[in-house]
Amino acid sequence: MKITMPLKTIKDAVEKASVGALTKDAQDKLRKKLKPTDSCVKISANKGSVVCESSSPTASAIHSIATGKDIVIVREGACCVEAGGYLKILQALPKGCSVEVSQEDNKGCGNDYPGNRVIEPSGTITTVAFRNKKQLLVGHDDTYPVDGFTQVDYGHNKVLFSIQARLLAKCVGRVLFATDPKDISGLYDNVAIFDFNNKIHFMGTDGKRRAIFSVVADEKDCAIMSDGQEILVGGKLLKNSCKSFGKGEIIDAIGCEDGEHVILAAENTKVRLRAATKEARQKYPNAIDMLDLACPTSIVADKEDLLEAVEVLSLRNPGNSIFHVKKGKSQIRIETADKGNDPDMAIVECEPIAASLANPIALANEFVIDGCKNIVGSRVKISFTKDEKRIRMESPRDARFVYFFQASTARGKLPIPDNG
Repeated sequence: MKITMPLKTIKDAVEKASVGALTKDAQDKLRKKLKPTDSCVKISANKGSVVCESSSPTASAIHSIATGKDIVIVREGACCVEAGGYLKILQALPKGCSVEVSQEDNKGCGNDYPGNRVIEPSGTITTVAFRNKKQLLVGHDDTYPVDGFTQVDYGHNKVLFSIQARLLAKCVGRVLFATDPKDISGLYDNVAIFDFNNKIHFMGTDGKRRAIFSVVADEKDCAIMSDGQEILVGGKLLKNSCKSFGKGEIIDAIGCEDGEHVILAAENTKVRLRAATKEARQKYPNAIDMLDLACPTSIVADKEDLLEAVEVLSLRNPGNSIFHVKKGKSQIRIETADKGNDPDMAIVECEPIAASLANPIALANEFVIDGCKNIVGSRVKISFTKDEKRIRMESPRDARFVYFFQASTARGKLPIPDNG
């Protein structure tokens, strides 16, 4: 294989196609020994295009580039090169230059002892950077047999919805804080995507709280193609996949025929992600019931004042703070939840309160702080359900983001995590 092209073109292509190769499972040391191509990007040059792709158990990606004036295939072929290492080589080359990428097999390749399960490098990829025909730098890296690369089926049945790449990244980023990336059950490290009332909703939860970000479907940035959809996929994986697309590109979210994967597809790029198991989808909390939850008692306060008050009180008691909400008052009293000591106290000004809470409410400081930091605008609205067990936080002027968590009366303890 031998091709010439601008450095920026090949670097962008490798970056976009390396989603699968850079996942945690692909980078596992044992797996890299037994199946090193999982951590590789495969570069193919044939039939008028250069194709970069990666594949691992949880994610796969493919990106194609048509040949033209600046992209010339001198010799067709294909090779697999370790994605992380090759990206470092490309990033070290001078900006604005062109490159010549060539691959040669090692002599005696394929003569390894058949009982050896460890796959060894089979060749070398050489990348030469030049400008105005003057050679600048040369990079070398090992290549692996392309026969070991997993071929991915990107076949699908229907498009679920389309969304602008920049908007998708924003939606995922707004709810990711509420997930639990260390959850070993494979349930709470996911982000749920579903449609309801002509909106696409994204939800993240760690079992104790739920963050939901919603966007209205329109013809420009987001459109619903199939009703009744529900996707559940790893949140961090989904966020990283957004980097494979240009910010202005429109992405089609596609349900795979096997029911086990989801495909994100643009004109020249496809990313296939392994969806959560059927069992996980059945156990994952339902978000729709939360969207219409009645919260008759509300307070509207300055967000920065509330955040500062709770942060200061949390220094005394990192766990909880006690909220006193009285009808007709224009302030809320917040105290530490210390027992046997005089509690520290803070007063936060708010709009006149229309209804009192039956009892003081204990709220987790961490949840209140996270809510304030993720709500846009200068004001925050905190609403309580009739039974005063669920809390809703949102911006009075932006209905796209809502945040739910639990509370308890000051006399008791905080409830156990809500898993459904």
